[in-house]
Amino acid sequence: DEFNECAVSRKKCVPKKSDVGEFPVPDPSVLVKNFNMADFTGKWFISSGLNPSFDTFDCQLHEFHTESNKLVGNLSWRIRTPDGGFITRSTMQRFFQDPVHPGILYNHDNEYLHYQDD
Repeated sequence: DEFNECAVSRKKCVPKKSDVGEFPVPDPSVLVKNFNMADFTGKWFISSGLNPSFDTFDCQLHEFHTESNKLVGNLSWRIRTPDGGFITRSTMQRFFQDPVHPGILYNHDNEYLHYQDD
């Protein structure tokens, strides 16, 4: 969606957190051996997060379902307007399961993430 691309990518309204090594890649031995993506399906309401510019939008709803070998997330949120109203925004993200480590889900080709961590 054009608004998201502008706000996140071009205008940098949602700043990226610099990598200070707080979230190291876990050792493969601590990863779950089995992960059923269907267990993640349903509605997830986001009420707080690490990035105050992004994780505090009103009415964030991430609704997940499985589709073939993917976990599909329909993500929606509201942006307050100066007149007290709101604009609803949404996007869809598709996650693919790592064939060797099923607890790792990849979400490539999403223009809002940089993928430098995987």
